[in-house]
Amino acid sequence: IGDPSIACAAPPFFQTVAMSLLYAKPLPFDPTWAKLENHVVSLVDDFFGIGKSISVNEWRELYTNVFQLCSHPQSPMADQLYFSLKTLLQRVISSVATSLKAHESDVLLLRIYNEKWNSFFTGLGYINAIFEYLNRWWIHLHCELDGRLPMTGVFPVSTLGLYLWRETCIKTCLQDIFNAVDSYVNAGRRGDRIEHDVLRGVLGSLVTLSPALPHQPHSLYGEFEAF
Repeated sequence: IGDPSIACAAPPFFQTVAMSLLYAKPLPFDPTWAKLENHVVSLVDDFFGIGKSISVNEWRELYTNVFQLCSHPQSPMADQLYFSLKTLLQRVISSVATSLKAHESDVLLLRIYNEKWNSFFTGLGYINAIFEYLNRWWIHLHCELDGRLPMTGVFPVSTLGLYLWRETCIKTCLQDIFNAVDSYVNAGRRGDRIEHDVLRGVLGSLVTLSPALPHQPHSLYGEFEAF
């Protein structure tokens, strides 16, 4: 889907977390995941509000928690961690789709879509960095596309987020988005004032979500051009 590297550049302070300083120790999954879950939601759902206020120490703790769950001495919990993250992202995106379907105003729909997309896409890069250890080992082994022991539905975290956005939000709201963009463009041609940044952001998301997976064989932007 597009270029996942766009969304997965690690924040500079993640480079200070040396793997040699981490150590494996037993961690209970549920309370550890609850902490991770809260921060993941704030990053993808409200990055420019709550999400960007997370401290450097909190970032390091989250990264370390992922490492410790994946390298648990007795029972590594990487698979449980991955599918918990996948379910959480799907829930967040489903909520976005529901909110979009509730708005009848074309302008408001496009504003909300653009705001939610920007937050999700930016936050996804930070989440990808937090879950770098999961990407590097368990996902690398089980990736559906090129893993040595592939599992259906397993992708690097950055790709997973974009895949779920397309499969959930876009599939649910594509026609509404196309209709709203078409209406907005026609309003601009009539001389009405329109928000070009919003329009540019929405169309840019369709380019970013262009396929890189066999499950998604067509181009969203190409589909819009043919609309």
